[in-house]
Amino acid sequence: MKHIITSILLLNCYLLHAQKTYVPDNNFEQALIDLGYDNALDDSVLTANISSVTNLGVDSLSISDLTGIEGFTALINLDCGNNNLTSLDVSNNTALSSFGCTDNQLTSLDVSNNTALTTLACANNQLTSLDVSSNTALTYLLCAVNNLTSLDVSNNTALNHLYCFMNQLTYLNMKNGITDGLTAFNATNNSLTCIETLDPDYATATWTANGNIDEGVTFAVDCSLDPPTLVINEILAYNYTCCTDANGDYDSYLELYNYGDEEVDIGGMVITDNLNNYDHYYQIPTANDSTIIQPSGFLLLWTDKESEQGVLHLEIELLSRGGEVGLFMSDSTTVVDTLTFVAQSADTAYGRYPDSSTTWRLMNPTPGSTNTQELSLNDNIVIPSQYTLHQNYPNPFNPVTTLRYDLPENGLVNITIYDMLGRQVKTLMNQTQDAGYRSVVWNATNDYGKPVSAGIYLYQIQAGEYMQTKKMVLLK
Repeated sequence: MKHIITSILLLNCYLLHAQKTYVPDNNFEQALIDLGYDNALDDSVLTANISSVTNLGVDSLSISDLTGIEGFTALINLDCGNNNLTSLDVSNNTALSSFGCTDNQLTSLDVSNNTALTTLACANNQLTSLDVSSNTALTYLLCAVNNLTSLDVSNNTALNHLYCFMNQLTYLNMKNGITDGLTAFNATNNSLTCIETLDPDYATATWTANGNIDEGVTFAVDCSLDPPTLVINEILAYNYTCCTDANGDYDSYLELYNYGDEEVDIGGMVITDNLNNYDHYYQIPTANDSTIIQPSGFLLLWTDKESEQGVLHLEIELLSRGGEVGLFMSDSTTVVDTLTFVAQSADTAYGRYPDSSTTWRLMNPTPGSTNTQELSLNDNIVIPSQYTLHQNYPNPFNPVTTLRYDLPENGLVNITIYDMLGRQVKTLMNQTQDAGYRSVVWNATNDYGKPVSAGIYLYQIQAGEYMQTKKMVLLK
């Protein structure tokens, strides 16, 4: 019996030492041979030879595939920079403390399992996103020269070196509580206008004048722009004999209304007649008193594509066959108001009644003044006959789309965005609304104001007993 047990133990020991790890890349395997971990190019290495290795340097060896790295389960330091890697899986290397993969062709990198990381260098790749929220011990992050659009280091409370220059960042969250502990920082050559930090005064004093950020970038606790108290209050898409501009032209117009108690300057805001085509985005000129709207005031904008006639003449056009119009903050993303409208009759305006309310109706034109209930042709509010959730427009979209829905009666309306796993992404609407034709805009952000990734999303409306869900596609 003892001989049998001994034989089994010896067999297990043999099998353990005979277990192999697949290494398909010849350049990687040759490196392992040169390091003494392997002895032949046979697409494999004895697992026992690599499982206890703590340091591995395989940089500048024209390696295209690092399959086999999962066998280095004790690895603490890994340098695989300056190769030809397009993908890399280090999820099994949970002991990694220092990881360098610069100068490759990586489009994605998952370091969520590498919670012991203190140094991460992944510059000069093609990364579009990077999640370091699990790497709370991280002190050094070099992610420069990639295609990152957002970066959040708020969980990295030990960080003292951050290099994220030459990306496409529009969002940078540095609210990790660090001030003078951050000894090296460079976020230049991005598309940032504001960086979030818990101590904006310190950041402004320390990082503004030393070439650490692009000119004009500011620091704030919250960089989200609050839309002003403005609504698109009335449009006239088919101006036949209604009213003329200062040049005697019968042009289409839209009217803005300031429902707040402070004046609003629309100079620098962006307006469009096509939410999904940036070529149609027009920035309203600045430094002109005529763009200021007083509290409870109106401003008439002519949508005639004749900006040479003055600051209130826009390079957009409202068409009688129907369309859309959107007003945004200067970042072209933060929505002030949008409207999708159907075909319009001559000299019949489409406006909110009362001013700034959520109820739209056809009415006699009242350019630059309080809207009216009167309509010469039909004095009835336009009310849908049934609940309807329309397909979003545009679809696919990037980054803004309009969701239209019809309400035949007053009631509580909830509109929620979900991902394809059924997880809630954004609550767009949860309030009582009057009956009518409604619309709401989604700018591809979640409930925390952060951009979401490209993919298929679901939008669902619930109003009374009515519930309907549709799909939409976000492109990046």
